[in-house]
Amino acid sequence: TTMSALAATSLGAGPSAAGLDSAAPCALTRTDAHHSEGLDTWNAAYPRPARSLNAVMVFLSFPDAHPLTTPQELTADHFPATTRFFERASYGRFTLRPHALRHWIQMPNPSTTYAIRRDWKPEHRAAYLRDALSVADPRVDFSRYDVVYFVADPDAPGVDSDATKVVNL
Repeated sequence: TTMSALAATSLGAGPSAAGLDSAAPCALTRTDAHHSEGLDTWNAAYPRPARSLNAVMVFLSFPDAHPLTTPQELTADHFPATTRFFERASYGRFTLRPHALRHWIQMPNPSTTYAIRRDWKPEHRAAYLRDALSVADPRVDFSRYDVVYFVADPDAPGVDSDATKVVNL
């Protein structure tokens, strides 16, 4: 749950509609939901899942909490199972290769400063991303990766471990 807490998508609850007249079998029609299951065009801000993508997992701790788990344990909760899922779901056309840091990087502010939860306020999210990039940049060469997962300590008091958000920088 931790990786998906801050790195996966913020799914909008909305109905899916079956595309009966679609040229592709079992295609879903795009709905008004932000992350609809159906696609009529590709958003160029997202990398296409048609090749191997390298993802870095950056684990963030806070001064108001001591992590109760290790980055290795959190990574093992999702990989290699997530990689296998994407490979199966794409019929071998897409591979997600995780590159997880093995240590926590401490954020400059307490976890409660960022109010991390589903549909969190843009100003809190912006502060979190600004601080996360600031503390991680000296330690991570972001140019080597297609995807960045900022994983907050799921046990910190200001972190709702059910929170997720995708942000294109």
